[in-house]
Amino acid sequence: MRTSTRIALAALGAGLAAYAATSGPGGWLGLPPWWNPTEGIEDTDRMAVDLRNVARSLAIFGIGVVAAVVGAWPRGRRPP
Repeated sequence: MRTSTRIALAALGAGLAAYAATSGPGGWLGLPPWWNPTEGIEDTDRMAVDLRNVARSLAIFGIGVVAAVVGAWPRGRRPP
């Protein structure tokens, strides 16, 4: 992989992970675009929707961390 591609992948991954971590419940960036709104949903279903939203944020965070690690890994060595 070219150096410029690796730098871009590492920066994109770090930014994605930071955005997912700071925009979770109560985050200062507001709700991320992958969250489903919970207005108008009964209380019994709201907890399930909130749990799915948190799971999506954790998945996006994980994808960002993996992209950052792969982009920042030194050339010639494979990630474990």
